Amino acid sequence: MFAVKPVIVDAAGEFIVANGRRLTLLCRVRAGSPSPMVTWYINGSLATDSPRSPLIDRVARMLIIRSTTDKDSGRYTCVATNTAGSDVMHFDVHVIGLCHVSYARK
Repeated sequence: MFAVKPVIVDAAGEFIVANGRRLTLLCRVRAGSPSPMVTWYINGSLATDSPRSPLIDRVARMLIIRSTTDKDSGRYTCVATNTAGSDVMHFDVHVIGLCHVSYARK
């Protein structure tokens, strides 16, 4: 049997999420034999080494942060690897605060 390099199919991009909201990033691997292992990085560091470690679902290949803060902004990277090679996908995440508008009464 031949080994096949993993291929991640989603396009990389920017994600804007409101402070306090849930963030879910999915690493969709279309090909790969043997089945690739997916590893997540946040700003170049292994995601599980982060002070605010996100939930990583290895079966669904997802990274989940239940309630974001401004500290969760940054570059998230998923790497799919097997014996034939690897593929990489970057997600740039921006956590923004909600704007509050107040009206003055006359």
